[in-house]
Amino acid sequence: MTRVFILTTLLLLFGINIGSTQNYWKPGYIIKIQGDTIYGSVGKRSKKNISEFCRFKNDATKSEKIYTAQQLSRYGFLDGKSFVSKNIDVKKANNLIFLEFLVEGKVNLYYLKDNTDHYYVEKDSKIYELKNTIERRSINNKNYLLEKSEYKKILSFLLQDAKIQDEIANCNFHIKPLIQIAKKYHDAVCTDKKCIIYEKSKKDVHLNVGIHAGLSWNSFNFGDRITTDYSLGKAIGLRLELENVIAWQENINFIFDFTFQQFTNYTLKPNGRDIYGIAYNNIRYNLTSVGSVRNKVEELDVNMELTTLKIPLSINYLFTKGKISPYAGFGVVNTIVLSQNKDFIYQKFHNEFDKSIPIYHFGLIGKLGSKFKIRNKHIVYFDLNYEHTQTNNANQFLRFKNDLFSFNLGLQF
Repeated sequence: MTRVFILTTLLLLFGINIGSTQNYWKPGYIIKIQGDTIYGSVGKRSKKNISEFCRFKNDATKSEKIYTAQQLSRYGFLDGKSFVSKNIDVKKANNLIFLEFLVEGKVNLYYLKDNTDHYYVEKDSKIYELKNTIERRSINNKNYLLEKSEYKKILSFLLQDAKIQDEIANCNFHIKPLIQIAKKYHDAVCTDKKCIIYEKSKKDVHLNVGIHAGLSWNSFNFGDRITTDYSLGKAIGLRLELENVIAWQENINFIFDFTFQQFTNYTLKPNGRDIYGIAYNNIRYNLTSVGSVRNKVEELDVNMELTTLKIPLSINYLFTKGKISPYAGFGVVNTIVLSQNKDFIYQKFHNEFDKSIPIYHFGLIGKLGSKFKIRNKHIVYFDLNYEHTQTNNANQFLRFKNDLFSFNLGLQF
């Protein structure tokens, strides 16, 4: 069951979720070949398939329609991103695709993403691809990767009427330096009109603070010798969420939780044919399922009186960003034991650690959840989590393990 949960979370987090991607809409517009401009919502997709088609919802009809580059001259988002229909293969007529508009001015700069990054510059209605071929050479029996920098020759030729040759010579083959070259050229040769930069600026990193409470269902394992049944626990905590950390992927957030977790009543059961010494409330028990020994018990009910501080760090992927934002997450979790019942003693662990439950555990966490926007810009969130933590001990019979499922409900400010 636990493996299925973790595998599902990983697939949701790192896989291609077509349905969720298609539901990610942002305010935008389309411009048809005839010149008509229509405002509505544009479906946001990954850069790898954004050149193929445009998904659009009309504000008036609310109906969804797919447009190709043969049907639109342009489309874009109201926050600045813009895409234009262009033919980048002069050998093929009407072979139109959508290119991302980076700079519009005396020269236009475009971007295309497939298996790699492609940049195109347009001047006087002619499009040229900017290339930087990597060539492998062997010099003195050593292999080197050399950049041919063809893009610098093309830019030097096209932009020779401006005195920016030194800037071109020092220009790296990346999006920001190329945008700066196109802007400098426009400013040098055009004084009556400013160029337009469509590349959206990076949003500031934003911190969201939330509080949450929840219930858990977990089982302990003492070195594969003693296990417990699954029992209910409770938790309360603080959540710190960092948004816009990764500029190129606004749907990824980083989550820090500080959660106080309480565990109480469990039934201990032997996992094997040995005899395990347990002291509880000053009474000595021999926990075993075989043999006839003094103070033998096959099960023992105990109150752990265990309080821990859990500090998970997870990466959450939001499938949509709107009033309802489902997400999946995966990460690591640190668990620190703050207190435990001193009248519960598992002798083998107590001899080794001076405690029945070791102080520190480390493990993995997977989660599925959703956020709901409410009034005053507050957000209600809930998530279902699975955690597996254990102590790091070379001897498997001295490893303490905790398998925990939990449900948390919180309010984000």
